[in-house]
Amino acid sequence: MKILILGANGQLGQCFKQVSVGFPEFEIQAFGRELDITQPGLVAEVLLASSYDVVINCAACNQVDLAEVEADKAEAVNHIAVELLAKLVKQQGGFLVHFSSDYVFNGLNPRPYIETDLTFPLNVYGQTKLAGEQALFAVNPPGLVIRTSWLFSPYGSNFLTRMRQLGAMRSSIQVVNDQIGSPTSALDLAQAVFEILQFRQTALDKNSNNQAWWSTQIRHFANQGQASWAELATEIMRLSGLDCEVLPVSSADYGAKALRPAYSVLDATQIQAWLPAPIRPWREALVDSVGASSAGVSSIRL
Repeated sequence: MKILILGANGQLGQCFKQVSVGFPEFEIQAFGRELDITQPGLVAEVLLASSYDVVINCAACNQVDLAEVEADKAEAVNHIAVELLAKLVKQQGGFLVHFSSDYVFNGLNPRPYIETDLTFPLNVYGQTKLAGEQALFAVNPPGLVIRTSWLFSPYGSNFLTRMRQLGAMRSSIQVVNDQIGSPTSALDLAQAVFEILQFRQTALDKNSNNQAWWSTQIRHFANQGQASWAELATEIMRLSGLDCEVLPVSSADYGAKALRPAYSVLDATQIQAWLPAPIRPWREALVDSVGASSAGVSSIRL
């Protein structure tokens, strides 16, 4: 299976490259910033030059507060470029994997969100991610939209790496405690996507006319359990052995530019049916990522 990874230098893209060593049957080609997905000519040239079976789009404008002041950039990356990818992948006859966000919801649900719940994003980031979803469904290539949330890993700038950096420099730090979500390992997500691609290939080998895999589908992926940002930060400090006190603060007092959903826990029941093992709790996944951050990513065990 020939797979193209876009946005390969970001957190999730690096996780795909790390996890790919366990899938030697996949032929991986990866592009980072050298391929700007907002440039239609460049993207078309790359995609149409080779016959990729799968395109995994990890490129995103995901700095939530920055999107409020750079809305045009967020729209270009999270929506318009996604629509172009969908058209090119459909033209080529491939399969597109794209990632969306829990921030397409408004946080008023009394229970974890399922795929069919109504969307109502509170900020520009969520609006552009939802627009990307809608564009994919309008084009309807063979593909999968995966909504995920609160990604952490040993790579790049994310909540885990920032908390470890701040915890090493400060005796205390304020962290929001009134937003509840599903902390999720980007490594676990990458592993799950490769397992789903194996599952899909097996299904197609048995029945090439299996219509379930020839249109756009949507699923949620998140590690089991839920937490506030303050709870997650506290666990990161504990596992990292950092003597930094986490001081809970309200979203209003923290003063972020963009509104966030107060509750955006994702129900991953549907995607679990495609996976060979149960999705593990976020605390267990965090242990591996903190250990890898401390000792080097080569120590990651999946």
